[in-house]
Amino acid sequence: MPDASWPAVVAGDDWADDDARTLPRAALGFAVSALALAALFAYDYAVVPAGSPLVADWFTRPTDWLALLAATVLVWAVGPALVRNPARTRRYWLAFRRDPVALASGSVVAGFVAVGALGPLVLPTPHYDLSARYQPPAFLGVPADVAGSCVGPVRDGVCYGTLAHPLGTAPLGYDMLLLTAWGAHTALVLAVIVAAVVAVVATAVGTTAAVAGGRVDALLTRYVDLQETVPAFLVYLVVLLLANARFAYFVAVFALLSWGGVARTVRSAVRSARQERYAVAARAAGASRFDVAVHHLVPAAGSSIAAGVSRQVALLLLVQAAVGFLGLNETSLPTWGQVVSTGFRSVGGDPAVVVAWWVAGVPVAALALTVVSLSLAGNAVSDRFAG
Repeated sequence: MPDASWPAVVAGDDWADDDARTLPRAALGFAVSALALAALFAYDYAVVPAGSPLVADWFTRPTDWLALLAATVLVWAVGPALVRNPARTRRYWLAFRRDPVALASGSVVAGFVAVGALGPLVLPTPHYDLSARYQPPAFLGVPADVAGSCVGPVRDGVCYGTLAHPLGTAPLGYDMLLLTAWGAHTALVLAVIVAAVVAVVATAVGTTAAVAGGRVDALLTRYVDLQETVPAFLVYLVVLLLANARFAYFVAVFALLSWGGVARTVRSAVRSARQERYAVAARAAGASRFDVAVHHLVPAAGSSIAAGVSRQVALLLLVQAAVGFLGLNETSLPTWGQVVSTGFRSVGGDPAVVVAWWVAGVPVAALALTVVSLSLAGNAVSDRFAG
């Protein structure tokens, strides 16, 4: 049951009045993004070589531009509702602050977005330094014979880390803070693109199935059932092998195979909302089924959409980490899974594997914290805003 301290979302009240043009605007933005997607994929395939050196500039790859377009779609869809009714937004924010789980998970997600978006702007590109191998995190120590050449102070045969490398260094001397920040950037690019595609496609399919009913509902439902029977991870591996580990193709395949469950949730929420008094009254007043769906039913399913998308993004980050750990992502794109894999491969058979825990521990902690926070934030939205 929703917490009484949270304001319930009543679609027929202020959501419908404030956001009458939200879905058409988002659809237009998505159409522009779809056209850009085709052009960017063609450019990425024809011009950008696989395995190119690690880029140092922001927005130098097509996928970065695509992520910006996808973020525009999401802001275009949600922004008007927050700006046009500041009193309602303020109520939600005050209620959000009173929920410690929602506040903590939301803060972590916000931090992930900030690091992924701003990190490449303010941090240099990771570079190797063999003289700084296996440097421990700041104020922690490892045996001096483990570190390549201790940068920090040495006391009693123990090399201590310094703020020059606050999270330590990797086996080749890469700074773990820089690797983690650039890995967050790669994860954020992928997450934003997939979130936009899943939100728009799942909303369109789920709403169409619920409103149209009959054969259309049956056909779309069967398609979703068929999609969910596909061994998705195996498909990802095959596509990456055939496409020479192209990041863009992984994004496209995951987005196309991950909206089915969200569409089913949206369909259920819209079918329930159709029985509410505001939807019945709008239909009796002569509104078309399309108008009722856009102005009343889709806003009512907003919490279901947000929760479903957040869970898919959390799953996406896990899949991306697994793919990176297996070495199937582009070498020019640092990922958390790739960092973990590189660490294990570099220290295999080396006594440093016992003490250089931060090589795998830092990216694993970042991944786990982000995934858990996304799931908790999605659950909070679903539980608190379902009305």
